[in-house]
Amino acid sequence: MGFSIQTAIQGAFVVSLILSLGLWQASLKASRISFVRYWSSGIAMVSLRYMAWMLEPVIGHQLSQFLGEIAHSLAMYLIFFGATRLIGIRLSRYSIVLVLAVSGGWLYYTTYVDPDFVWRSTPMYLFAAITLFFSARLFWLLMKKHPGTGYGFACTAAILWGLHKLNYPILRPIPEVAPFGFMAAIAFMTYLSITLLIIGQNRRRSLLDRLARAAAFNANHDLLTELPNRRFMMTSMGRRTYSQTEFHLLLVDLKNLGQLNDSWGREVADRVLINAARRLEQIVPEKTLLSRVGGKQFAIISEASSLSHLMQLVLQAWKTPLVLEGHRINLEIRMGACTFPEEGSDADELYRHASLALADAKNAGIEHRTFGELRSTEVLRRLELKRDLFEAHERGEIYCAYQPQYDLRSMRMIGAEALVRWNHPRFGEISPAIFIPIAEASGAIIKLGEFVIQTVLQDLKNSKLPDSFRVSVNLSPMQFTQENLVGNLLSLIEESNLPARRLELEITESTIFHDVDFVDRMLRDMGRAGIEFAIDDFGTGYSSLSILKALPVHRLKIDRSFIHDMDRSYQDRSIVEMMVYLAHTLQLTIIAEGVENEAQKKLLQDMGCDQMQGFLMSRPVPFSDLEELWSQEGTAAR
Repeated sequence: MGFSIQTAIQGAFVVSLILSLGLWQASLKASRISFVRYWSSGIAMVSLRYMAWMLEPVIGHQLSQFLGEIAHSLAMYLIFFGATRLIGIRLSRYSIVLVLAVSGGWLYYTTYVDPDFVWRSTPMYLFAAITLFFSARLFWLLMKKHPGTGYGFACTAAILWGLHKLNYPILRPIPEVAPFGFMAAIAFMTYLSITLLIIGQNRRRSLLDRLARAAAFNANHDLLTELPNRRFMMTSMGRRTYSQTEFHLLLVDLKNLGQLNDSWGREVADRVLINAARRLEQIVPEKTLLSRVGGKQFAIISEASSLSHLMQLVLQAWKTPLVLEGHRINLEIRMGACTFPEEGSDADELYRHASLALADAKNAGIEHRTFGELRSTEVLRRLELKRDLFEAHERGEIYCAYQPQYDLRSMRMIGAEALVRWNHPRFGEISPAIFIPIAEASGAIIKLGEFVIQTVLQDLKNSKLPDSFRVSVNLSPMQFTQENLVGNLLSLIEESNLPARRLELEITESTIFHDVDFVDRMLRDMGRAGIEFAIDDFGTGYSSLSILKALPVHRLKIDRSFIHDMDRSYQDRSIVEMMVYLAHTLQLTIIAEGVENEAQKKLLQDMGCDQMQGFLMSRPVPFSDLEELWSQEGTAAR
């Protein structure tokens, strides 16, 4: 080779090496843009080709030509392979091995067996030209689909480089022309490489933009119905309240969707939800936001002048049954509504008031309720309950019911949980879900908690239940913050002449994290007296394993929300199994509450759960009935 040709080869090697490194660096920034890696590998093969030619004095002419042309054929095919990946054609990677095998066999024969420059180079450069022309065709198709993104330049560069490949077998043997051929090759390669680099960067930017838009959409929309979600709805309400724009908030609940889910499965229920969303979209007026805010609940924010007209539109939409796979599905709906600014001053208050109205409509079995209708009765009722609660236990209205707890291995009763109840002289039995929050908000929970503990100790003292029978009592966060709690509790136990181990105190996860150091000190003070502790509603808070391990807790109680669907939900079943494993790892006893059927019990036994309580075995009963259950169990065992 002459000096000028050698210089051209050296220059081509340096340029191709730099371009391949640039493309490879670009490919590392976006792992999902794999076609850039094939392009960078192709340009790297070009640099290896020139390196093989530069090493001719060391490795010999034949080996230099053999290695160089193999690298050349691979380079062109890798560029084409990357272009197919770019357009979405999934060629097998084994095709690269096939190109290597075929080109290697041909080059070996024309280099070592029957050496001939024309026979060796013509098929190789014809193959290179064809791959570049096909690449150009792919770039041209992409240019038509995405104009102005660099594909046109790539198409031109691939065509020019392909035409150059067709000239090479004729011009390469002419020493005076060959250097200019290398210079042209460098120019076309640089042109194409830079264009490919730009395309890769544009595709990466486009991909990131799509991912950002998808993330923003997913964060603010329900993926099943593609409606705005609760977060988006609350933000929209916040903007409207800030600007003092009058609007109505209407919550729509699909009452019997749960029955459809149980009868026909989740897939049918999901299709019903999607159809419900589309039907609501068709009837809502302008300046209205429709969103899905819960499993079977939608929210409508409307600036329409008439709330009653809006509710009639929604009711009218459900007069016609849904038809799925030939089945007519009649959906019942319940609605709760409120109006800004008359019935709420901010987004949270409005949502809470609409939810209260919806709950009352569901309880009353009526189609709709506004907060204005609810306010005249519900608020007065709550005020009356708050007033009566402070002296309810002195009038004998407060009492304790006991729900038995069972060992899951022997299925024998091992204890019970004391549950407070209120029989109001006017309203009848009041749900703990109603009066406990009132008691906590008003401070009546302190006297209420003392009464429960006194009642439990007195019942145990007068009973014939064995010393191993333990009763658990819930302590509210407000009770737990009392500095004199330990002293008062120990005094009550001492007065009863009962072993402290007969009493177990249940605290919630939120109580622990209120003040970890204070809770730890309180638990250890009471623990030294023999009182044991359980974490109630485990899994609904934010338990730290390190804190659970450090605190003197003896038992974890799985919240009923995880038990309720565990026989139908793989997710809930997996969570419960993980909790059982966690408790045993920490050497704690674990009990499941809310067990209502044999399937749930069987699953818990298979998981190795220690204890259970729930309606399957017994509802909460008076203490006398609890003793009778224990006596019957003992008789049956004998």
